[in-house]
Amino acid sequence: MVEVAFWIAVALLVVGVLGSIVPLAPGPPVSVAAVLGYWAYSGFSEPGTFTVVALVLVGVLAFAVDFLASAISAKAGGASWGVTAVATVVGIVLLLTTGPLVMILGVGIVVFLLELRRHQDINRGLRTAVTTTIGILGGTAVQALLTFGILIGFVLAVT
Repeated sequence: MVEVAFWIAVALLVVGVLGSIVPLAPGPPVSVAAVLGYWAYSGFSEPGTFTVVALVLVGVLAFAVDFLASAISAKAGGASWGVTAVATVVGIVLLLTTGPLVMILGVGIVVFLLELRRHQDINRGLRTAVTTTIGILGGTAVQALLTFGILIGFVLAVT
């Protein structure tokens, strides 16, 4: 029966990795739920407590990356704190209401327009908007790698 639980957990961890890439799918929470569910099913014996804590912390980091990618990338591209704050709010609202493609495009446009207004420099606005867009896409890649790491760590710890 433990073998069935293991394969269910692995399937959920794969869903978690895919959920990190697929729009509006909760990849990291699914991964954390799979680890905690299997741990509870095993009587809190497999994987060990240290491993569970480490995997959950990686899941929390992956979840945070999803929400902070636009803010961090906007700031890294040279945007002001005000533009960064607006980009974060716009990113969250657009992600929840329209989906990831419109969110990426919308954040890029907002950053460009606000930076253009601020500096009256098209090149600087474009550079900041492109950096922000690349950062958002990079955040998705990082989230996918982190959830994949949870999958690998779980399999290595349990087998």
